[in-house]
Amino acid sequence: MSELEVFFNPRSIAIIGASNNPKKPPYYLVKNLVDLGFKGKIYPINPNEKKIYNIPAYSSILDVEGDVELAFILLPSQIIPQITKECAKKCVKGIIIGSGRFSETSIEGKQYIDEVLKIARKNKIHIMGPNSIGVTNPYANFTTAFIDIPKLKNGNIAFITQTGAIGGPLLHWLMPVSKTICLGNKADIAIHEILEYLELDDNTRYIGIHCEQIKEPSKFNVVAKRVNEKKPIIILKTGSSIFGSKVAKSHTASLTGRDEIYDSLFQQIGLIRVSTFEEFFDTLKLISRRGYLEKGNLGLVSISGAQCVLACDLCEKYNIEIAKISKNSSDKLKKLAINDLVLLDVGSWQGEMNVEDLYRFMTEIALSEPNVNYVIVFLIPTPKLFYFDVPRLFSNLQKKYSNKLLIICMFGEENICLKWKKALENVGIITFPSISRALKVISYFRS
Repeated sequence: MSELEVFFNPRSIAIIGASNNPKKPPYYLVKNLVDLGFKGKIYPINPNEKKIYNIPAYSSILDVEGDVELAFILLPSQIIPQITKECAKKCVKGIIIGSGRFSETSIEGKQYIDEVLKIARKNKIHIMGPNSIGVTNPYANFTTAFIDIPKLKNGNIAFITQTGAIGGPLLHWLMPVSKTICLGNKADIAIHEILEYLELDDNTRYIGIHCEQIKEPSKFNVVAKRVNEKKPIIILKTGSSIFGSKVAKSHTASLTGRDEIYDSLFQQIGLIRVSTFEEFFDTLKLISRRGYLEKGNLGLVSISGAQCVLACDLCEKYNIEIAKISKNSSDKLKKLAINDLVLLDVGSWQGEMNVEDLYRFMTEIALSEPNVNYVIVFLIPTPKLFYFDVPRLFSNLQKKYSNKLLIICMFGEENICLKWKKALENVGIITFPSISRALKVISYFRS
């Protein structure tokens, strides 16, 4: 069993710095574990409280009678070396440090973390952080996220992030997941060590990495190349600009290095590198469907001729092939087909169909085309004319054409877009706020 297993499946955890104040992050460390139904022992540590979230609190980890496998510390940096000594006496196997203000802020802070590491290594304790929000494992109903989070859903995508401000909120942005791991300053555990753990994790099939720096790049190269062959990796490496590099050093003590070196490294390994958080999450939304995108041709259904023109421009730019239309469909749609492509402009329709029937008719033609492997449908929701049971319509079409991939793009009334997005993604249909964002992500699978 991996030495890192204690971070993902602990039998007991001490929350050092736990709080009863719901306006403070440490409150949610205990609340989330209780609400999720974590089966292990929870030991809140706070000398000023008797109970935290109805669980008995302790003045010190040394007052806990039972064994403690994992400790999460959220206290001022100058106290943490002493707390680490107490954890060592308690035979803790792993420590997550949520606090910041270590080597990223001062020489004094670096001395604190150096002392922590000295104690930890002497006692064979692994450290995650500092500046870490820790780990989430839906399969164990376990999280150390100290924000309010939604109910966890078991998935197959694992995320490795460098900052808690991404590691926590991503649970709201993208569910379900298999694991989330926030490494913070990476004082001890490096990305390649987490990759080795995820390589053997049966619940993880795809991996996303956000980082500002690669610690031990030669080891990362070997491990990431091996893992990427089994479990495709998407990477967002930031801090490439002069100012971005300075900001990275100030908040996670990252020495980012020359970007062209990282670019070459990622290309050698075969990783897909993205450049924004939107692309990072968008690409991971589509990664499990990559087979349709790599081998297939696009069909497009749009209410807007302008969107069709834009799509043509972007497809040419990104080398995305639009499928050729068959003679049977061409005869039906002579006035609508642009050249001989499966690019169907719903807005050009002159018949008697209502909007819902029209979208059903056009989308089914696109999906039924033998040369089409995936279809993008562009919607413009409005409260009256363009409002119908979109989730039911496209869910039924996706089931009927299960060998094809259906992607929905929406731009219109905001509340309707949000409602449809949630409903569609709940039934497994991927959505995007624009055709341009969808095609940008598809381009990563066509290079």
